[in-house]
Amino acid sequence: MTTENVNCLIRELGDAIELPDLAFDEDGFVCILSEDGIALNIDHYEDQECLVMYTTVGEIPEAHRLALYDEMLKANFMWQDTLGATLCVSPTGEHALLMISIPTGDLDLPGLLTIYNNIGRLTWAWSDRIRAITGEGAAADEAPDADAGASPPLPSQLA
Repeated sequence: MTTENVNCLIRELGDAIELPDLAFDEDGFVCILSEDGIALNIDHYEDQECLVMYTTVGEIPEAHRLALYDEMLKANFMWQDTLGATLCVSPTGEHALLMISIPTGDLDLPGLLTIYNNIGRLTWAWSDRIRAITGEGAAADEAPDADAGASPPLPSQLA
């Protein structure tokens, strides 16, 4: 997909989520701050023909680092608890992130919207899991229901 087509797709995403001015900057980056507090970053890698969506899902306190790493590694196995995305750790080791590489070749708006919505639900679900492990409690009263709606798609259906 050409850069022009990817830019058009991001504008269409913006229209669909009521952010009509959504556009990449000159470096192929855009950040979407949702009403529920999720900062979702999208980078366009033209040479690799993909978008990379990523967001921070929580802090990793030193006292709970091994337990959280264990939980994240298990979730990444065959993408069983990540819907095809990957849980990872920031270079400092202080934050857990959720990210997915999305090939742009056949990407369309319905596919991108599905991934966008799933990343939002997963972000809340993983934020709650991290809070539960660290003893901070979940924010279920603030978060959208991670289990709402139809069954989540298989990882191969995300991109």
